[in-house]
Amino acid sequence: LVNLPLTVLWLKADVILRAMGQEGDVANQVLIYARLRLPGQYAAAVGCVLTKVLIAIGETRVLLVCNVLAALVTLALLAGLLLGLGMGLEGAAIAMSASDGLQALMLAAGAFVTPSCRRCWEGLTLECFRGWPAYLKLALPSLLMVCCEEWSWDAVTFLAGLTTTTTGGGAPVPQHRIL
Repeated sequence: LVNLPLTVLWLKADVILRAMGQEGDVANQVLIYARLRLPGQYAAAVGCVLTKVLIAIGETRVLLVCNVLAALVTLALLAGLLLGLGMGLEGAAIAMSASDGLQALMLAAGAFVTPSCRRCWEGLTLECFRGWPAYLKLALPSLLMVCCEEWSWDAVTFLAGLTTTTTGGGAPVPQHRIL
């Protein structure tokens, strides 16, 4: 659900950027990156949920192993696609999407092989649909908060694309501004 507005925004990024005054070449590059990176955003959402589940059941070792392996694979993919094949922007987007997909698969495999996770979920039954009103009363405000957080980061990234080096886009950010 969090990714649906992001999908619409990313698929129309070039039109939106041009309407806001961004150069056509930059807008086209953003669109290329966004289209290649979009599948990884959905995989990252699955990975985020699985990460929360593993933390909640105390399986942090599985999480550590999956995250370290994913980081190593990401480095290898980036090196291979950017340095080895010289794919540039497209290679970076493909590497990051592939890495997110692989991390989600590793987290799912890690979650389903741990005994504590299997004890938590014995399979899909009709009982899972009971008590939804109380659950939604808690979940919807939390969903709204997570959506706002995700969208605010995307908005900042999107707006950063409107800056140019002549308007300060290439200027370093002082450390005290970050903190």
